[in-house]
Amino acid sequence: MQNFHKFFNSTPPENAVSYFWFINDVMDVEVLKKQLHDMYDHHVRSVCLHPIPPGFRPVKMPTKMKPDYLSPEYFAIIAEIVQECEKLGMHYFLYDEGGWPSGGACGQVIKNHPELHGRFLAKDETGRIREFPQAYDPSFSAPLPDPLQKESTLEFIRLTHDAHRKYVGDSLGKTIKLAFTDEPCFIPNTGGKITWTKDMDRIFRERKGYDITPYLEALTHQAQDGDPDEITNVRIDFMDVCTQLFVENYFLPIRDWCRANGVMSAGHVSREDEPAYSGKSDYGSIMKVLRALDVPGIDMIWRQIYPGLREHPFPKYASSVANQNGTPYALIEIFGACGNGLKPDEMLFYINYFLVHGCNIFTFGSYPLANAGNWIFGCRPHFGPDDPLWQYFDLVHDYANRLSGMMSQGKPVRPVAVFYDIRTMWGGRDTELFWGERWHTGTAKRLWERQCGYDFLDEDVLAEGEVCGTELHAGHAVYKEIILPPQCRMSDAARAKLDEFIAAGGRVSNDGESAEPLLKIDPPQPRLRMEERVLEDGTKLWFFFNSGRDTISVDLDLDTNGKLVWCDAHTGKFYTLPGSGKFHWSFGAFEAALFLSGAEGEPMPQAWQPVRTEVLTGEWTLRKITEHVIGEKRLEVHACRESAIPAEPGDWRKYLGNDFSGEAEYTLVFDRQDPVDAPAKLDLGKVGYACSVELNGKPIGRKYFGPYIFDTADALQSGRNVLKVRVSNTLANLYNSSASSQRFAAEPHKAIYEPIQLSFERESLASGLIGPVKWLYGK
Repeated sequence: MQNFHKFFNSTPPENAVSYFWFINDVMDVEVLKKQLHDMYDHHVRSVCLHPIPPGFRPVKMPTKMKPDYLSPEYFAIIAEIVQECEKLGMHYFLYDEGGWPSGGACGQVIKNHPELHGRFLAKDETGRIREFPQAYDPSFSAPLPDPLQKESTLEFIRLTHDAHRKYVGDSLGKTIKLAFTDEPCFIPNTGGKITWTKDMDRIFRERKGYDITPYLEALTHQAQDGDPDEITNVRIDFMDVCTQLFVENYFLPIRDWCRANGVMSAGHVSREDEPAYSGKSDYGSIMKVLRALDVPGIDMIWRQIYPGLREHPFPKYASSVANQNGTPYALIEIFGACGNGLKPDEMLFYINYFLVHGCNIFTFGSYPLANAGNWIFGCRPHFGPDDPLWQYFDLVHDYANRLSGMMSQGKPVRPVAVFYDIRTMWGGRDTELFWGERWHTGTAKRLWERQCGYDFLDEDVLAEGEVCGTELHAGHAVYKEIILPPQCRMSDAARAKLDEFIAAGGRVSNDGESAEPLLKIDPPQPRLRMEERVLEDGTKLWFFFNSGRDTISVDLDLDTNGKLVWCDAHTGKFYTLPGSGKFHWSFGAFEAALFLSGAEGEPMPQAWQPVRTEVLTGEWTLRKITEHVIGEKRLEVHACRESAIPAEPGDWRKYLGNDFSGEAEYTLVFDRQDPVDAPAKLDLGKVGYACSVELNGKPIGRKYFGPYIFDTADALQSGRNVLKVRVSNTLANLYNSSASSQRFAAEPHKAIYEPIQLSFERESLASGLIGPVKWLYGK
């Protein structure tokens, strides 16, 4: 990569933030184009058009989507949207389903081939084990076929992927470079059910060398500590066969189609944030299935991760597979049910958290075609014009785009492999699962706290690896140390390769304490996470992230003999750091910093520290600009005509009411007798939650992420000054209003995520220019 700075500020669409564009209403081409241009104007460069047909969840998530899903009229509109993306220089993701999970074409696979329905074994009313078809309620969801049969997937591909090729084939590999498969699954082995498929008994016998039928009775029972080893081993073998069939008959045919058409296969499964779930899951093994994608991914649609509550390494499953596969990309679907109260600092945390864990393609959820009817409440947040903060989201997208692009360059430096003990998870014994999960997350946490680069490594990649000296070359990854649970299970082939690695002098441990940090930091900073990447020409990238709320100050010593720049992702500027890689740096709450060797930048801004502060006083006024309301049919945005009222900085609910969501403007007229250049900066203090500032008619800045500090030298004048601060809050206040509660109570189709969304939104009600507003005098 020759021109780093140009790349940093012109991120290609394949690296840029994309949106799930929920198609939940009549597909009016002009409306769709208007929304597409709106996303483009806010610096979105990829879209994932996500159909939600009426037949998806007709009771819980009804929609008015027309034309019919996969009809010629539907594809005619898709062709126009793809063409418009091409004109704008945007990318279009081929989302392969109507709703989710992927695999059924919103019931059309089963409609065409009823014999392909999912099936399972369970006891009947007499206690005899027999086969049952997968039950589904047509009023609740579309039926799913059996993904363990290749015929199901081939019919799915015919209906969806081949149809796209018919109508937008010229765009495949060009405007369409990625196909998204979403939460495909087979019937989980829980609740007395055993996943089954055509000829499963024969397939199992051929692959494992013994008959499964004598063990079916035992498999209908939940695994427990007292199970004999024989039964535990059968469970493991059975889940292994299910996973193999899922990969061979679902993921690989889709990947083959994608590669034949110049498209990358991408996506994720469900519940990947709980490793123990693999033993009873509907996908088998997260590492094994993700390896069958060109762009492995995971999702986080609520608080599977949350600052101060839960930090989990599950994003590493996708980025580890990407590293071992040799792909630069790992995908994260994010925000889908996080509610309409997402705060800027939370979004900053998430973006930085997933980047430092190696995920560098973001798909935000969601931008709905319509926020109407049931969808007023469903699948929040409602990104787009109905969100008061949307006017600031170009700043969010710029930040994520810049870092995503840079963090896909070169190869990550991860010399440590943490063994992913899938067989213990498959075995399902309670005590083993408990201690296995604690070891799994605890080991990852210790490595992050010591700034060690690591991947997860499963038995297949271990078995297929090559021992070179004291290193294990596992696909495209190279490991110098393997960390194993004190007690673990693995295949004979994996055990043999591990023994070979040990015999060659390879380092193996149980706790990771011997792992070498990528960077030695003194004193230790356990909240500081880092990722290092190396390009082919030796250029290095270092990405640091403070995962805590307290500021971290460190002395860094980065390994570079040439120039080193700080890549400011908020502004797009490069600043040259003095010296040869040794410098001091401070990271505020959830802040990150990217450093790059071998690039050119402008001089670092002169160090500036406030030496005293002065609260900005005077008579403030406040007036509403726009208000967001729940209308009779949909969300609405109303322009306000009310006069300004006296109002001091602070939570504006005391002036505008508890239910106000929108934008309001604070105005302060003040006199300045000091020299114009005396107050160096204006500090707005706490803002709920984004703002733009004007001084004496001159815009001096707008910010989504804090701190909300602005330079005023070019606008401040002696004597009379007029300061105007426009603040936008979230939709949380509207959704916690009595009007919202009454409207939801009257809604016949209840939004399924409403309780969890509402609980999150209650944390984001304080709004406005909270302050204190101060002058910062410095030198």
